[in-house]
Amino acid sequence: MPPTSLSQAEIDQLAAGRRALLRAAWQSGLRLELRQDFAELAALNRQHRPSWHALAPSFDPRQGGIGPQNGFWLRGCAADGQVVAAQAARFYDFGGASLSQHLSELRLFYPAPAQQAAPGETCQAPAEAGLLHGRATFSGATWVAPAWRGRGLAGILPRLSRLLALARWQSDLTFSFVADALLARGLAATYGYRNIAPGMRWLAGDGTVLFAGALVWLPRHALLDDLAEFCARLASAAPLGQHGAQSHIGDDADQVAAHLVADLGHLETIEQGVARMEHVVDGAE
Repeated sequence: MPPTSLSQAEIDQLAAGRRALLRAAWQSGLRLELRQDFAELAALNRQHRPSWHALAPSFDPRQGGIGPQNGFWLRGCAADGQVVAAQAARFYDFGGASLSQHLSELRLFYPAPAQQAAPGETCQAPAEAGLLHGRATFSGATWVAPAWRGRGLAGILPRLSRLLALARWQSDLTFSFVADALLARGLAATYGYRNIAPGMRWLAGDGTVLFAGALVWLPRHALLDDLAEFCARLASAAPLGQHGAQSHIGDDADQVAAHLVADLGHLETIEQGVARMEHVVDGAE
């Protein structure tokens, strides 16, 4: 399905949003890198159980067929280089099919479900999934190390990932899944999702519950509305550093953005996807 091009106003909004989110991440003490090595993500995930749920096959290169052509992830590091956060994005073009079909047929998880899925494995999707079509970004694999929680990163990382995915793929919608336990704690709202449909159940062949929770999603216009509102809240908050001290970053947004822009220079496919907003960021006053 051909993409709906971003308008200049949307490009400007994405550029401003990226600066604001990168500044907020920097002020929390996090240094972000844009990655496309999903074997590294899978290894990191295995290393950090039980503070991180298992990756969905969609984000595991051994199972889901993800790679530089259809995905990226954000790696967040502390000042000493220790990885303390992650967030991933994957692109799908559903064409004339719906998200519901991709879930019920397990195509969202496996390129070849007949060969890869376990006998009897099923996924029950909420009825709302039948209404979601077109170019879509699956946002997931969210993780923040326990010692780094409470710094607002659960609000920053999903939004930054969605922003970059929209710039790269010009997707019509972004979706994710939130487990029941996290839903009860209000994490869907923290992540910025405005549409929540409970009742999703993914079961292994022996009946083991692989996932129980809600489908959450944002159409493009709602993603941009949420981004604007979140960035306005960031702007109204006191600019504090990671220890509560006044930040020395001030208004020099390019200094903050440079840490991710430098990585974009080494990732040609993503750099091409955000090229139309680069001039806004790099030329910002």
